[in-house]
Amino acid sequence: MKINQSEQKELKEALAKVENILDDNQKLKELYLKKEQSIKYLTLMNSSKENVELIKKFNEYDKKLRKLENEAAFLIAKEEKSNVIIKKTALGKKMIINKSDEQKYENKFNKVLKETNYLELSRQRSDIFKKLVKINLEDCSVLYKLDSLETEISIIETDTLREYLLEN
Repeated sequence: MKINQSEQKELKEALAKVENILDDNQKLKELYLKKEQSIKYLTLMNSSKENVELIKKFNEYDKKLRKLENEAAFLIAKEEKSNVIIKKTALGKKMIINKSDEQKYENKFNKVLKETNYLELSRQRSDIFKKLVKINLEDCSVLYKLDSLETEISIIETDTLREYLLEN
């Protein structure tokens, strides 16, 4: 998966506009708040240098993975947008975009991500997660909650980006 310079610029502009859209998303705000609370809880319960560093690395990997997911969503939306059908109606021309169904989209999404270092980053993140579980053994449920929050945030952001690109 390679994105050329003009596509990177287009993606950056789209992400900025999507960020404005997501600023109004109450569910996303709540997820980010819960994420911050989980991180604070983990650092308070075990404030060792190793724990803090691992949490920091865990978040860095999340950001890298999310970036790759956004790029994949961008490429798929761009491909879908190229399949526009223009129909003439009584009220004028109507554009219809042939969006992939969810299963096809997921397959394309996963295929595009396999072409990147996504799996390697995911493995490294998983290794850090395992280390965090060992360190925070008393209450590792917060780690699982943090992981699921990251997944939810990522889904909301990539889906919003895709929808935005298809509509504009």
